[in-house]
Amino acid sequence: MSSRITSSEPVCVAGAKGPERERALCWCDGELVSKDCIRVDDPSYALGLGVFETLLAYDGFLIDYGKHVERLNESLSYLHYTLVEPEELMQGALSLLKHLELNHGLARVRVTVGGSVTIQAEEYVAGSESLRLQTVSTRRNETSLMAGLKSTSYAENLMALNFVREQGAHEALLLNMRGQVCEGATSNIFLIRDNAVMTPPLQSGCLPGVTRAVVLDLCASAGLECREVDLYPADLECAEAVFLTNSLRGVVRVSECDGVNYSLDDQDILCRIQMLHEDHVRSQIDKSFVMPMSDSTS
Repeated sequence: MSSRITSSEPVCVAGAKGPERERALCWCDGELVSKDCIRVDDPSYALGLGVFETLLAYDGFLIDYGKHVERLNESLSYLHYTLVEPEELMQGALSLLKHLELNHGLARVRVTVGGSVTIQAEEYVAGSESLRLQTVSTRRNETSLMAGLKSTSYAENLMALNFVREQGAHEALLLNMRGQVCEGATSNIFLIRDNAVMTPPLQSGCLPGVTRAVVLDLCASAGLECREVDLYPADLECAEAVFLTNSLRGVVRVSECDGVNYSLDDQDILCRIQMLHEDHVRSQIDKSFVMPMSDSTS
């Protein structure tokens, strides 16, 4: 099996054998992999100085691809890295999905960029319809040079997530240094109160989430009051509903946050937002915007 799917594609495949072993110069997770896949001098891996995007692929379609690659290139520009070429990156992701036979159903596509570009893909299984949220003691530094970047320095997020899962919750809630609600470890947060949808502003230090931006636009188009505003833990206590957004799960209801339960009787606006987002995803698939894949990429 070739260690590259196309001559220009930065995707890499693990487990090189035979003649390909000569090109497999790095070791990763117990396997020799192509030197094009993992570079020991890549700052993304060696120093955590890189950025990544995680996309949902649905029946071979990359959901909100344009928004993801725009954010990726904005981050790369901020780090003074070379920008990615959108069409080439899309073709690479689609080629990998096809090669791994993940072009039916749901798949997770991860693009990592530091000194090199890598793409990984795997089957994605949707989780539960509601989540329990728990606040952690660690704070998000809204003044950090890395605030708002989807950085490969992701250990703090994962440690927070592992901690709350050991306590029986599903997602960790992080406050910023001012004690304001910032974001989930893997998500953005919204609340609904008095028929208004609210979410922390980007100045809080939260990630400029792709689905967060989509929900803001969908609410505005549907005539729903939605605003970015400083929020505090007390606001979550008196909220009628709370929900999280990320690119894989979409819009997910929070059933409980730090012992506060949210009644299913107050979910009308949330249900409408979920339906709007589902229609948004479905419309992209119906438009068939994904570039065609030639047989030469298999």
